[in-house]
Amino acid sequence: MSNKCSAFILTTLVLCFCNIVQAQTSTGINKLTGIWVRKDIVQRFQTTQSFFQVKKYAENQPFTEFMAVGINYNPQNYSRLSINFTQFGAIIMPPTMFLYRSQKSTNLGYRVNQSDMYKNYVFHLSFKEGALWIHVQKGKIKKWLIFEKMATAPIKLLYGKFKEAQRQIIKGSYELRDANNQLIRPHVWFDRNGLTNFPKLHRYEVRGGYWNSVHNNHNAYKIKASTLDSTKALNQEDILVLYNLGNSLPNKQQFILKKVQNGFYIYALRAPERRLYQLLYKSKLQYKLIRKW
Repeated sequence: MSNKCSAFILTTLVLCFCNIVQAQTSTGINKLTGIWVRKDIVQRFQTTQSFFQVKKYAENQPFTEFMAVGINYNPQNYSRLSINFTQFGAIIMPPTMFLYRSQKSTNLGYRVNQSDMYKNYVFHLSFKEGALWIHVQKGKIKKWLIFEKMATAPIKLLYGKFKEAQRQIIKGSYELRDANNQLIRPHVWFDRNGLTNFPKLHRYEVRGGYWNSVHNNHNAYKIKASTLDSTKALNQEDILVLYNLGNSLPNKQQFILKKVQNGFYIYALRAPERRLYQLLYKSKLQYKLIRKW
């Protein structure tokens, strides 16, 4: 065999080996993509069924600024992943850091490059036990954060995606009764993907009612400074807005969920919800959702 032939075969084998290594690396990194929410937060939504209780819990946790993360391929450069962190309930999660696909994993996982926003942090990402594990270090403080996958990653990661986690509050099977406790449907269900057979809804969304809560500072001040009776406010602790997807705001079917011991009371809005700093008052009780255990 000639030296040229031997060199050609050797080069081919090296290239094949590199491609295999690169493919294995890419396969590992591929598992990191998606919308992820802290596992402890998801579990709190499931057990408390309360937006406000989870919010209070989240605010007292270490690294509270990292409650959800979106990871996706960068549309401008597919050799790297965009990584986007968000706080509890935040609306946006702009791309702040990147992870290159060519990177090799260490015992802590794939190290993320630092950014101006998180220049004092060191992050390592890894996929194990079906979850996303992120090792965060800031100075001498180190912690593993475990995230549960809520959705596949969209091309543009613009939203905090807590809506997927918040669905854990209402997800399940119920009896539907009217305000007089008469049975309407023996089986009403809400799934984690936003589908339901609730009357007048098909695809649903659920949102925390903080802005329309007496716990919002602006609203609390408004009550104290006016003749409004705070006992008329629908929410004293746990309120959620349940609404259908797809229609414009004035045409959306909207309800207010109030947590009770064995499910939810569902109220109609006195008027269509507008925007921030508008307390919602009881119009009338329409339905009772009785949880089926």
